[in-house]
Amino acid sequence: MVTVGDFKEPFYGLKRQGSDADPKRVPLVVIAWQPRGKGEPPLSASQLRDLFFGSTQSVAQWFEENSQGRFRLVPHPSHPVIGPMQSVYPWPFYWRNDPQYVRKHLCGGADVFCDDWQQNPYKVPPPKDDPHHHADRDGKAWYLDDEGYIGGHRHSWAEAIRGAARHINFSDFDRNNDGSLSTDDCLVVIVKAQDSNFGTRRSVSGSDVPPTDLEVDGVTIDVVCEYYGSAPHDHDDVAVATEEVLHLAANLADQYPDRTQQYPHGNVRRDDDPRRPGQLALTDAGHNPVHIDPYHKLKWGWLDPQLADRSGTYTLRPVSTTGDALILYSPYFGTNEFFLLENRWRGESYDRFRHDRYGEGLALWHCIQDSELANNWARRAVHLKRPDPRLDSDGQIRVDRTLFDGSDPARSYDLHDDSYPQNLRFRNGRASRIRIRNISPAGPEMTVDVEVPPNKGEIGEAEGQIQMLRAHEHGTGYGPTAHRLDGDCIVTLDTEPGTAFGVALTGARAPAGREMFDVLRDAFQAREPVRIEYTATSAVGGSVIRVRKST
Repeated sequence: MVTVGDFKEPFYGLKRQGSDADPKRVPLVVIAWQPRGKGEPPLSASQLRDLFFGSTQSVAQWFEENSQGRFRLVPHPSHPVIGPMQSVYPWPFYWRNDPQYVRKHLCGGADVFCDDWQQNPYKVPPPKDDPHHHADRDGKAWYLDDEGYIGGHRHSWAEAIRGAARHINFSDFDRNNDGSLSTDDCLVVIVKAQDSNFGTRRSVSGSDVPPTDLEVDGVTIDVVCEYYGSAPHDHDDVAVATEEVLHLAANLADQYPDRTQQYPHGNVRRDDDPRRPGQLALTDAGHNPVHIDPYHKLKWGWLDPQLADRSGTYTLRPVSTTGDALILYSPYFGTNEFFLLENRWRGESYDRFRHDRYGEGLALWHCIQDSELANNWARRAVHLKRPDPRLDSDGQIRVDRTLFDGSDPARSYDLHDDSYPQNLRFRNGRASRIRIRNISPAGPEMTVDVEVPPNKGEIGEAEGQIQMLRAHEHGTGYGPTAHRLDGDCIVTLDTEPGTAFGVALTGARAPAGREMFDVLRDAFQAREPVRIEYTATSAVGGSVIRVRKST
């Protein structure tokens, strides 16, 4: 028997990030770095402090809300923002490996060769007789600067951290005194002035040639994140900065469409893939600081989910303020594959930045845990199941049919393995035997009726019209190898897609089995519904113990 805790176990590199009893508190060091002479809008320490640590619409507040207070970003007590500091060298020094970008800014066009470009001393590659000329093992020539960096941006990260060390002592963050700052000890974000926002996660070093670790104050730092932006900061800056800090802090995986990844089975997350989360997950929300998907939250310990281990009515409050969610699973597939159901009522939460077209209601997610999907897993193993996954006449996703809402018949029909246009089958068409009925109208408290398959050995009931009645050679079995159903007679019902029931016509139960077979045959011929009681034996179904006609 699985428990909620089994679903919270680490997977895909995700692990618990705080709890109610022991909230995770991580210092966030913000370093403002201004590229000299680039003409970008000046950085503002006070506005950056508000962006990262403000009481409203900030990175720290986003973490507080999404984690239910279980993950808290802590500013440095005396230097919440270090800087802005001016770069040591002129800006083309740091962008030297992107000549088209440099020419665009110096000359007004990527293909323009003006005097400023010609006089630029940081062109790559430099002449062979230049002391900065460096050839790597493959013979490719680079500009090697005096501090041992081939990459200008790598130089900038080390420069910013070394500059920050003049104001704070990084060794203060080394909790276990191992001489290395992990992302559990401290998070470093380097802010660069730019008129458009962008972010990324980067590995840092003390030098490229020879390769050395970056050491300051007696501790090494190996990874940081960058945020490019300028004041005044708006909600899109909160989204970009939050996403990058979350990549660094908790191993957040990207979910936006990625056209560069090709898989053997052809599973590519395209723009028109209705399984993409869109504005229901931060990394696919187009710079809107909405909540993250529930799978990440589940693994980080930021949800308080119920386990639908029995059929019944379940209540879901807004996930944004309560952490409510419902885990729907099959006892025959356990934690390998399951659904997550959450109420995405916006209210005053960060989900208020979601576009109005999404409306309100329940979000249903299909989650797969398979080590074979580890590469780029968030696009391959976490899928949104929309009420209507069909594209519109222009080939676009129907955003207004993303959430389940009982006030709209198109978004509140009964869901099961053969429902349409959405269904509850697992991958490769395997029946989950889960049903969702009676979805209430969207609101801050929603209810659903859930039916789940019985556990192995439990007694189950099914009622409906017989679709198939088949007698076959004893011992040959029925169904997939992993879930073979024994029975001399196999019966399926129209109300139980993907399910079959076996009747024994030989052995000790032969007399009773033949009587049940007669009832089934008569009902099949007369097109009358039957009621079956059975002992669950596998994901396919079970062994019949009692049959009677429904009429």
